Amino acid sequence: MLATTNGELDVLLALAFAVAQKTFIVNGGALSYEAQFVNAVITAKAPVKGRLNFEWFGAWENVIGKMREVTSRTKKDEDTGEFKKHRVPGWSFDDEKGLGIKVWATFKGEDEPRILEPLLTQVRTRNSTLWAEDPKQQIAYLVTKKWARLFCPDVILGVYTPDEFEDSYGGEIDITPAKQA
Repeated sequence: MLATTNGELDVLLALAFAVAQKTFIVNGGALSYEAQFVNAVITAKAPVKGRLNFEWFGAWENVIGKMREVTSRTKKDEDTGEFKKHRVPGWSFDDEKGLGIKVWATFKGEDEPRILEPLLTQVRTRNSTLWAEDPKQQIAYLVTKKWARLFCPDVILGVYTPDEFEDSYGGEIDITPAKQA
């Protein structure tokens, strides 16, 4: 039995509600979390001195603010029945060359930081429309997760975001043995 005061219970309920709001199901049943939540867990629980540090490099002006609006062919507004509009990148793959982010942090008990420097061109899955609107924020979310998976996987073991299911979890697979001839 959990013994708490009313104030502690209120905090626990608020945290549970916050986590629930950042949780959803993808690809036929896989539990997934928003990148914002995963990054909050990493920031709070990674055994590092201070916080993760970020430094963007390259000519980000080639992509920042360069987006275009397109009309969905499948998603409709519930109120108007009109096809929804969303933003997509208005830049080319060549515009991304040389753009990247450096993330680093120093573990408690160590003197040298653990560094990761991925390029934007290495980011394959970009399901969120926020990649068009704010690619620097999105790559920061992504690199935080990649940094933790590489250097302290115990912090987020078993917690995944939708982009990690894109290629590795395709839903149901027919495992029925083939009929013998």
